[in-house]
Amino acid sequence: MRILLILLLLKFSLLCNQTIINNANQKNVVFINPGKSNEVFWLNVSKFMQASANDFGFDLKIIYAQRNHFKMIEIMNDIVNQKTKPDFLIIVNENNMADKLLKISHKHKIKTMLILNDLSKKQKNELGQPREYFPYWIGTIIPDNIQAGYLIATSLIKNSKKKHINMIALNGDESTFAARQRYKGLKKALNENPHVNLYQKFIADWREDISESIMKRALLRYPQTDVIWASNDPMAIGAINIKNKQNRKILVSGLNWSQDALLAIKKDDMVASVGGHYMIGGWAMVLLYDSINGKDFMEESVELKQNIFGIIDKSNYANYQKYFKDEDFEQIDFTKFSKTKNDNLKKYNFSLEEIFKQLNDD
Repeated sequence: MRILLILLLLKFSLLCNQTIINNANQKNVVFINPGKSNEVFWLNVSKFMQASANDFGFDLKIIYAQRNHFKMIEIMNDIVNQKTKPDFLIIVNENNMADKLLKISHKHKIKTMLILNDLSKKQKNELGQPREYFPYWIGTIIPDNIQAGYLIATSLIKNSKKKHINMIALNGDESTFAARQRYKGLKKALNENPHVNLYQKFIADWREDISESIMKRALLRYPQTDVIWASNDPMAIGAINIKNKQNRKILVSGLNWSQDALLAIKKDDMVASVGGHYMIGGWAMVLLYDSINGKDFMEESVELKQNIFGIIDKSNYANYQKYFKDEDFEQIDFTKFSKTKNDNLKKYNFSLEEIFKQLNDD
């Protein structure tokens, strides 16, 4: 009996020691989320990042700046003044605040990754590339927003059966990198399709209500409108609300993969929604894990621009809803996208098609 008790105590001691070792090896990551804690897009960014962090054993803490860019600085200062600092920081260049954030994290020697919004030209001239002047700024991973704007446009052009197409464009706040890049994508599509005439571009500030207000006047000014390009889903939904009230047959596409947009696609009110950028934080976790384990992503680039945007339309709507209607991202095995975990993986592929392939195989 005494021997059994000793053996049990020894086993318990070994388990405790293993737990201490695991906790000691666990990396702490803090994400300063610039959005509001009740915004669907920014919540999905956090959820997807958390699911990925769980697969790699990261202790992830998410702090919301509630769309207050000055709050981002306050949060950063609080983080760096803590007794125990995180191993990694994840930041977004919202309202061009990344240069200030990167200087603070560099001063306190905290490895930092920039996601979603790239630096402005002015910021790049000052900061250079990751690891160039600021070695603790280890990398940037951003979606290709030019590709996104292009895909929104081509979805409309391909689905219109008219020889000459008249278009209205709704863009977000053009002080943001995403809005400017998406509009460049639209211009690229227009250059390739001279039969498409852009009546006018309106700024609807990413919002459904502003889009509705604009479209009431715009459709009176341009009654021959055939298609509406919207650089996010809320603006697309605003346009749909007005064209339906006016009983107009106008094609609309947007961006975000929002549930409102997916429902509109199902009802044939909307052609397509482009999306996938909310996943970028999850892919950042893959890059961090690989770099910790000797597979530094700088082998590809310290500035990764990923073609992660995909189109959801009637052809793949059911497949997306099958897996992500309830935003259950835990079902994805993020380790399948890691070079550390997959010796044969030579180039990162974070596309929607690759996710579907994995989930369908499982």
